[in-house]
Amino acid sequence: MENRPASDETEITILEYLKSLLARGAGQGQGSVGAAAAEVDQEPSTESAAAAVRDAVNFPWFSTGAVLLALIAQLFAVNRMALFSLLFFAAAAACLLLGLRAKEWKLPLNSGSPEPWQFFTGKTWLLFPGLALGAAAFFLFRPQRFTLTATLCWAAAVTAVLLAFWNKAARDKTARAPLNLRIQKLLKEERAWFFMLLLVSAVVAWFSFAHLKAVPPELVSGEVDHIYSVRDVLSGNAVLLHSRNLVSEPLQYLWGALFSFAAGGQTGFVELKAAYALANLAALYFIYRLAADLFDRWVGLTAALLLGISFWQIIQTRALLGSGLVLPLGLLTITPGAESLKRGSLSPFH
Repeated sequence: MENRPASDETEITILEYLKSLLARGAGQGQGSVGAAAAEVDQEPSTESAAAAVRDAVNFPWFSTGAVLLALIAQLFAVNRMALFSLLFFAAAAACLLLGLRAKEWKLPLNSGSPEPWQFFTGKTWLLFPGLALGAAAFFLFRPQRFTLTATLCWAAAVTAVLLAFWNKAARDKTARAPLNLRIQKLLKEERAWFFMLLLVSAVVAWFSFAHLKAVPPELVSGEVDHIYSVRDVLSGNAVLLHSRNLVSEPLQYLWGALFSFAAGGQTGFVELKAAYALANLAALYFIYRLAADLFDRWVGLTAALLLGISFWQIIQTRALLGSGLVLPLGLLTITPGAESLKRGSLSPFH
């Protein structure tokens, strides 16, 4: 029998050959699946990048047109051309709706987690004496006059209830730099924000305090009664509810009397308008805080500017036909983050 030389290559069986083919096909299949997955993963990123570029390029034409049309409508309203004013206001409203539908403005909410509110704290027991003092103040105010005992009970009740629900969560207390150092830092690092803040403050101050001496030629009865009620407070009439043709709650008259006393004891139309205009500056800070907490400080500054030049805000301080403290007190109650407001973490000079 003839001897054959040994082959350099190792011989394999047919079964082993088929197994190698199957393994090679599976490997190629996995590679194709991985490549497809990579392509799928790359597609959303590419689409998101394109969407980001598209959003950055798109200009809010409808919103800009709404603002311009509203300004033109206001000019017609000043010139007593009501028909043209209404037409331009309607066109501005239509542009605004189209802008909202096209989602021209997208403001993402702050993703920061809010601090937990602790209902039961170490001083929750103060709620019971607070309620008791409040009930006592209710009966002590039955003569409809501010007396020393009733006022002290009322103030103690409010203080006790506030302390009972005060959040005792631990917070990091970091030392804040002096105001002059913060202003210097703004001038060096954030000049755009600093000068825009000054510009908005100047515009709002002009709209708030310009033409305060312009008194209507004929005062209505509510305005005259408002002045007389403040004079009653200054003369020592400590009534709880005022019976004239106006708002009966005394808080606004107490504020007007305090401002008039600080202004030299003069009580007139101009002094009361200045008092409520000054109070509404606090409302502008609250609306700034509300928008800054929800979005960012630029949105807060824009909200403060729009409110500072708004018709309703100005007429509340000029007409004396309602409560001049509705706006600041109302915004104070809806402003989130009262503790951060106290710390001033989002103050304009932070």
